Amino acid sequence: MNVTDASPAAQLSDEEFLASVRLDQSYAEATQGVRRVLNTVPIRKPAKTDFFRVHPEHMLDCSAIELKEERETYFVAPALAPLVAEFCEPVRLRLCVTRQGVVFLWPIKLPRDERRGDEWRKSAAEAAHLGETRWIRVAADMHLGAYQAFEAVADLGEPKWPDEPWPAIVRIAFRDRYIGAEDHAVIRQLRGHA
Repeated sequence: MNVTDASPAAQLSDEEFLASVRLDQSYAEATQGVRRVLNTVPIRKPAKTDFFRVHPEHMLDCSAIELKEERETYFVAPALAPLVAEFCEPVRLRLCVTRQGVVFLWPIKLPRDERRGDEWRKSAAEAAHLGETRWIRVAADMHLGAYQAFEAVADLGEPKWPDEPWPAIVRIAFRDRYIGAEDHAVIRQLRGHA
């Protein structure tokens, strides 16, 4: 197609035109003057397709209420947990980051005395421990009755952890998911109040 255009690009040869629009190989350096703001930290299990790492030090044991129908998890102040004890689950939150730099908290259910042989809980904790030193992905294996961890065979480098301190990350994650008062809507719902 012959372009009869008076624009400067029309005056260039094909090679000159392509060179004028080709991305410089140092394009990654152009974003070095900015920093990603961490304003959302999901609390979730790792996706079965995501390779991720687990921070070896940042973890928090707490009580969680999982509302399965709403697909929401809330965290309960220890003083309020007895009010909704039958719905509370002890979890250990682990700080994780995917290869794409997505930060999330993985709530791993802690063992309970009456469930000593719970392979789901045990295998999740073992996978998290493995993820402290290796890039892994985790998938539920229904035939095994546990989570199966898969290690990346390629060298994916070291993870890029967020600059924010651990308490700030937890605050961001808990922003709308912390139950700190008896009149919280979730407690009222679970106790049958209007």
